[in-house]
Amino acid sequence: MDATQLKLIEALSDGRFHGGDDLGRAVGLSRAAVGKRLVRFADIGLRVDAVKGKGYKLSQAIDLIDRQTVLDTMTSVIRSKIERLDLVPVTESTNQDAMAATGTAGYRVVVSDYQTAARGRRGKRWEQGFASSLTFSIAKDFNLELKHLSQMSLWTAVAVAEALDALYAAPVRVKWPNDIYVGGKKLAGILLEARAEVGGTVRLVVGVGINVSQQGLVGAAIDQPWISLSELPQRTAVNRSQLLGRMVDGIVDALDSTESASPDALRGRWQKFDMLLGQMVDVHSVTQTLTGECQGIDADGNLSVLIDGRLHSLNAGEVTIRRATL
Repeated sequence: MDATQLKLIEALSDGRFHGGDDLGRAVGLSRAAVGKRLVRFADIGLRVDAVKGKGYKLSQAIDLIDRQTVLDTMTSVIRSKIERLDLVPVTESTNQDAMAATGTAGYRVVVSDYQTAARGRRGKRWEQGFASSLTFSIAKDFNLELKHLSQMSLWTAVAVAEALDALYAAPVRVKWPNDIYVGGKKLAGILLEARAEVGGTVRLVVGVGINVSQQGLVGAAIDQPWISLSELPQRTAVNRSQLLGRMVDGIVDALDSTESASPDALRGRWQKFDMLLGQMVDVHSVTQTLTGECQGIDADGNLSVLIDGRLHSLNAGEVTIRRATL
């Protein structure tokens, strides 16, 4: 995707009809060349309607990210901790971009409207249409013990759940360790990646992908029921830029407080959204499948499962619910 393609997307983002000649003048192309470019929008999940005498329009308006709105939505304390906010219309992966960035004392945020190689947990592909989701990564170098890094995954999930719970009138739930669900359908995924740096620090990257609308390619490669924010009733009007600001605000605050927070603080905030608590679950590992009743999380953020009268703490595995009560 080149600069001309991006200009056409911006011109059509309002979802209204625009004449081919007007679009051509805006991007420096002939009317015929504009038509050929618009055909390629289908490759990124955007459908263009063409009507003789009226011109071209997107089948659905798209909500582009505005940098100033993102910053204005954050609290002043969190905004002062953000050293860079990169808006990248198209990239392979925001996690890759954030991981490759030069280390700084503050946070770096990378947000993209379209990722060509986005991944979820266990290497699963995350499909999306252009601007149909909110995908971003937050990176920082930390001096933390391994147990705190693992807890950051759960703290991030809680921060995302709390932000969504405040903005949308829907039963937000977290499936251990960090997938977000509403009504048994997946709404968002979180991927944490870490790399040891020179000097003993650890580069932590938190990647978040939230389904915002049903437009485009979202769900094409998701092997489970899914839902988008456009299907949920809002408590208060919010656009993608404001949502991003709220998310970054909550996640950065959670990451900064992980080391000093008590285990009870995490368990208490987690329990409100725990999708697995009290459910009979199967926990699948490479070598075996364990079945028991989920008892929440322990002090280290491990999954607590009651198996044959004995409580087990599990730190890895794919969890499926045997009998759901959502």
